[in-house]
Amino acid sequence: MVTGIWPMAAVTIALSAVVWGGLVYVLAGRAPRCLWLILPGLPLSAIVNIAVKAPLAAAVADAGGVDPLVAAAAPLWYLAFLLMLAPVTEEAIKAAPLVAPQLRRFAESRRGALSAGMALGVGFGIGEAAYLAYAVSLSPVYADLPWYLFIGFLQERFVVTFIHGALTAIVVTGMLRGAAGLLAGYLAAVLLHALLNSGALLYQIGRAPLWGAQVTIFAALILLVAIILRLHRRAGEEEASAAPDVGE
Repeated sequence: MVTGIWPMAAVTIALSAVVWGGLVYVLAGRAPRCLWLILPGLPLSAIVNIAVKAPLAAAVADAGGVDPLVAAAAPLWYLAFLLMLAPVTEEAIKAAPLVAPQLRRFAESRRGALSAGMALGVGFGIGEAAYLAYAVSLSPVYADLPWYLFIGFLQERFVVTFIHGALTAIVVTGMLRGAAGLLAGYLAAVLLHALLNSGALLYQIGRAPLWGAQVTIFAALILLVAIILRLHRRAGEEEASAAPDVGE
């Protein structure tokens, strides 16, 4: 059955692909080949949600005797686990395609690492929008809603797709500094991801108003934009210093 979520999901996916794909193209120095890295990111959200996050959350809840459907009554340790579950697993799987040597070559310079990370994260975000739209379409609660009532889905997923790209760019650019740099970039992305999710979690358990969750996302978004601009500037500086001096 075609529910209202699908037309809005189609718009969300198309808009995200055009705008954030365009950003990848610009960050790559207008080299279109990096856009191919969006493709391996597309199935990763469904994979990590179905094969990792869902069974792990269920196993931990069962072992701790926690009802996962009653978040407000969950103990603090379980809420902390939920807060970190997505950041720890998603930031790892988004960068995982670069284990393949053929793809790793895309990230051998600052500009390459920045654009490769952004492309993988954008692919993940677009795939996540499709995965969530599918989950929404299965719920009878939303079956009769018209497409235009899902405008919040478009707004959230559009922004989140950029966020996924920016976080993965932080991880991948860290790889240029070796194992220590990769670990530092990964931990930075995990902490930023957790910060982004903290407001939403507090709102879901009734400990923060909706505007509090929105402020958290906005603050983290501004920080990520600043980080991407800085990484872009440093990539330009690296290219300028490597350019041959032709003299007079």
